[in-house]
Amino acid sequence: SPLSLDTFMETMSDRVAARTIIMLDELSFALELSGYDRHFWNTMHALATSATGNRLVFIITAADEPPKLAANYDKTSPFFNLFTAVRLGPLTDTAAREMIAAAPHPFAPADVAWILDQSRLWPVVLQVLCQERLAALEEGDESDAWRVEAASHLTHYAHLLDISLDRRPAAGE
Repeated sequence: SPLSLDTFMETMSDRVAARTIIMLDELSFALELSGYDRHFWNTMHALATSATGNRLVFIITAADEPPKLAANYDKTSPFFNLFTAVRLGPLTDTAAREMIAAAPHPFAPADVAWILDQSRLWPVVLQVLCQERLAALEEGDESDAWRVEAASHLTHYAHLLDISLDRRPAAGE
């Protein structure tokens, strides 16, 4: 049956006996969803502080400071003040290649080169592009048509890539 926020709160409060980490990748996506309202974020604050005896830790990724992002979506909460920001930059070429090589199916050298070029070595963009390539390979698609779908995701990361929002590489580019 569906898990309500109250049931989740009770379950987590009762069962988090050891240090536990919840990771939220791309906070802005969650803030865009109506179900993740102020009540939700206030509940997460309670979980992170008193309800679990400070045994629950949240790690989030975000393009901007969490309180600022939350204010942009009119979803302010004390939850967003819990975080210490650590600014991360692009990976090294070696680290990016290692990340790509960890895929369960090997990527062709041309695909690796395209992913590295398009991602500008930003981890989140590498992940998105690799997911698209992997999905195509798992469907048996050896062509480069996946690049069009992968490139459609780049506009969300324009702030990292310093690209025009109109630029969408075509298949084969």
